[in-house]
Amino acid sequence: MAVMLGVMSALDQPTRQSFIMELVGRGRVASAVGLNSVSFNAARIVGPAVAGILIARVGLFMGFLLNGLASGSRSRR
Repeated sequence: MAVMLGVMSALDQPTRQSFIMELVGRGRVASAVGLNSVSFNAARIVGPAVAGILIARVGLFMGFLLNGLASGSRSRR
């Protein structure tokens, strides 16, 4: 599973980054890349903090259940 995730990430990330130029235009690429990096790193900081609070309040099972439901709703968009 880890190998598959690594292979998919190796293909997915460059593909997504190649679309930046088409989406925002050449003049705004630096701002778009910076905003993407900030949002990614903020999620890496805020996500575990929210998960810790959620697990402390509602328990481990409900925390995982809510995470699964939230992830499922994102994949259907």
